[in-house]
Amino acid sequence: MEQLLMLPAICLTLLLLTWSSSAQVPPVACPEYFQYLAYNQEYIGRVSVRHDPQYAENTLRIQFSQRGSLTSVSFAKLDLMKKK
Repeated sequence: MEQLLMLPAICLTLLLLTWSSSAQVPPVACPEYFQYLAYNQEYIGRVSVRHDPQYAENTLRIQFSQRGSLTSVSFAKLDLMKKK
């Protein structure tokens, strides 16, 4: 359980693919942590990490990869999303 909360050893492979909105995205192995979102007629990946206040920090290691050719100028970028 502590490993899940700290997330030091979890390495998620994110496939940030910029397909058209009718394209299918690959299956997600960890849906509790990662999901695809349709954004500006592309798909982006969102990583969700729940912070347990008993720990000072979470460590997250992310690896980006993409199959096929790039169709967008914006790829392999990390941004923090604000809660809605």
